[in-house]
Amino acid sequence: MTNTEIIEPDDINLSSNGSVNDLLQEEMTLEGYNRLIITHFLKKYDNKVRLVAQKLDIGKTTIYRMMKDDELV
Repeated sequence: MTNTEIIEPDDINLSSNGSVNDLLQEEMTLEGYNRLIITHFLKKYDNKVRLVAQKLDIGKTTIYRMMKDDELV
C-alpha cells in the first residue's frame, strides 16, 4: 500500500468489480431488476429457493412461479 509511515489518500484504492454500477447503467423496468436480483441470489445460494426468499423477504411461491414461467434469467 505504501512505503512510508503515513498513508496518503493516493495510497488508498477502493476498487470494486463495478457490477452495481454496470447494473444501474442499464435502463430496464423494476420487474427486470427484480428478475436479475432473484437470479443472482439463486446462483449465489445454489438454487435454495427458501433461503433466497428469506434473504429477499419475498414469498417462495413467487420465486417458484417465476421459475415455472421462465421469467428468471
